[in-house]
Amino acid sequence: MKGYETAAVSRDFGEAQVLTLSSADLAMRRAQTTIEFLADPGTQVIIAQAGKTVQQFTGPTKLALSDGSYQVTAKGPSGIPTSETLTVSAGGARTVSLRNIAAGMEGFDLTTWTQSDQWFTRRGGAMVLYERRNSNGRFTFTIRLDRNGNPFSSGARLSWVVGYADNNNHVMIQLDKDAFYRREIMGGSPAPGELRVPHRIPTNVQFVHLSAEISGARLVHQYSVDGTTWQRLDAWDRPASARPLIGGRFGFFLPGVEELFVSNFRYYPPAR
Repeated sequence: MKGYETAAVSRDFGEAQVLTLSSADLAMRRAQTTIEFLADPGTQVIIAQAGKTVQQFTGPTKLALSDGSYQVTAKGPSGIPTSETLTVSAGGARTVSLRNIAAGMEGFDLTTWTQSDQWFTRRGGAMVLYERRNSNGRFTFTIRLDRNGNPFSSGARLSWVVGYADNNNHVMIQLDKDAFYRREIMGGSPAPGELRVPHRIPTNVQFVHLSAEISGARLVHQYSVDGTTWQRLDAWDRPASARPLIGGRFGFFLPGVEELFVSNFRYYPPAR
């Protein structure tokens, strides 16, 4: 029967003997579905069903799974788990991508950063870009404040970019001890009207956690002192006619020999 495994029934019987087969004897099992899991080489994957591990593997692979609901958990080098539910039915073949998972600093070229304990240092390099282009999701990171409460290690402002397509098309975000700044660069020229919003980030703390979240045409920035309670810096609903941020990249802007200390860098994809 199409979509089912071939069933075979074996019985011994003698001449003129009546042989009876029940519906249970003729029950057929659905054919297993071949699932191709697309994953980066270092991604660790666990497939569980009803709380029990069914399969675990690292990197891309193909598996045959029976009908049912499975919990798929993927972890990259950062060790942050990303989970989703996989429903398998009707046999055949499917492809499941596990490339858009939570990630950490490995998304940068770490050969250009210096690490000491949990802190990564980078000096210069202009646009220092993260590899992911899927835009929707949330980026969080921790920065150090100097003795005057400035959220940078050197330079006038801490600068990062969102939706980076190229040097001529991106959104530039900046922060100093007094205000949050946002300006869009389109076709190589700044859009009129830079946003300047005074913030309430305290200057008597050592660290500040920052968050940039992209959801379609909406861009939200927040800060936190303790890493759990978040305060809004800016919420921007971009016009539908504007250049989409989808496909752009996140990154830091370090002109000249400007230096940055960053810790706890994380990328979280949208909830599935």
